[in-house]
Amino acid sequence: MGNIVFLASYPKSGNTWLRVFLINLFANAREPLPPGHASGLTTSDNTQRWYTDVDGSDPADWTRAHVALLRHKVQRELASRTTDTIFLKTHAALLPMEGVPPFAPDVLAGAVYIVCNPLDIAPSYARHNQLAIDRTVNVMNQNDFVTARRGGLMEYLQGGWSQNVLSWTRAPNPRIHVMHYEDMIADPLAAFGGLTRFLQLEVTPERLERAVAHSSIDTLRDLEDKEGFHEQSREGVRFFGQGGVDSWKRDLPEAQARRIVERHRAQMARFNYVPAGW
Repeated sequence: MGNIVFLASYPKSGNTWLRVFLINLFANAREPLPPGHASGLTTSDNTQRWYTDVDGSDPADWTRAHVALLRHKVQRELASRTTDTIFLKTHAALLPMEGVPPFAPDVLAGAVYIVCNPLDIAPSYARHNQLAIDRTVNVMNQNDFVTARRGGLMEYLQGGWSQNVLSWTRAPNPRIHVMHYEDMIADPLAAFGGLTRFLQLEVTPERLERAVAHSSIDTLRDLEDKEGFHEQSREGVRFFGQGGVDSWKRDLPEAQARRIVERHRAQMARFNYVPAGW
């Protein structure tokens, strides 16, 4: 078995919160670490510099099929650099791109997948990408959606929201730990405690409580205000928004909410996300 644990989710589902929790858990510092420190523990599986490390040719000449093949080389290279566990962030669906599975099975130790209500995702995703809400919903509703190559990141198959969620949660898998964003909000000690057990980490209650407190949304917002955060949008829009469960009722026009429910009803019903009466 390999040594890479993928931290997976559809975008804006709580992935950064998960990574900030982990860096605070491992550091066990008396004060919360700035959210930017999460990149010291985790990296993204589509960061272009990893690809140029394993292929010195001009990326401008790379086809999508070539990038799909390079993903496995990148993962094997990263896995070979240490015998310790490596955490890699990904928003890729667990589906092949150009016929190539997204993850090399020989380096995969396991994965954590976060599910979040797409109604809550949509306004946050739109704000972060500075896109109109209707364009954001179009992306979320598009099957086989492949991200653009830009900003030092390589393309990958993200899929639509239902595709992404179903690909990771279709059936119980002992190597995939599924977390619900709503549980992370409602009872973070239980949610993150379950994560530590999946990762087979021996953690005292005091250490768990400290890491949870140091990675709370309110704490992250305060730290972002004071120190900034490199994952902010290029326009400097706040990364850690108001968030919260059912924030869509405040931030998402009903017409767009109904478009999302119409497209994703089957998967939303699995997680009790369909609004009553819809």
